[in-house]
Amino acid sequence: NWDSLASWMIGEGIPSEKINMGLAYYGRSVDTVDVGMPGSQTIKRQVTLDPDGPASTALDEDWAPYDGTPSYRIIEANKAGWTENWDDSAKVPYLNKGGKFLSYDNERSVGLKAEYLVDHNLGGVIIWVATGDLDCSQGGITGGGDTNLLPICGSPNNPLMQKFTDVLATHVASSSSSSSSSSSSSSGG
Repeated sequence: NWDSLASWMIGEGIPSEKINMGLAYYGRSVDTVDVGMPGSQTIKRQVTLDPDGPASTALDEDWAPYDGTPSYRIIEANKAGWTENWDDSAKVPYLNKGGKFLSYDNERSVGLKAEYLVDHNLGGVIIWVATGDLDCSQGGITGGGDTNLLPICGSPNNPLMQKFTDVLATHVASSSSSSSSSSSSSSGG
């Protein structure tokens, strides 16, 4: 988990501001032997994944088009029929349905990770993949296709990115106001 890893790295002498932690804008879904809860034993089977080839995996075949790793946007669009839960130890949501288990990040967990980053003076995050929460359905997509242009989202909706940015902006705003208050008080005497 973030706390164990960050604490270990800082204990090893790595400056906290040099530490970047990972955010995944996708989930992991597996088949389990019971009701699909944290700590459930997974069911391993042999499959052939494209382009990787043969593998032993527990991936949930309901999410197989995404190799058991659907993006946040796909999870949100297809979670009807699943039961949503919160793992308070890991501070992340998970879904279960029968013997299926899918863990992922949502706005709440991303916000908590942003707060952790600020509270522990960490350097930043690495997001895989930053478009995992991108929804262009409102403004459509232009460009791309047969041209040499990359597609452009007309009216992007990025709820995870927005939550992370909002938490950081709140911290910057409160830091700026407290540093200007302390500057005013120290210069007035």
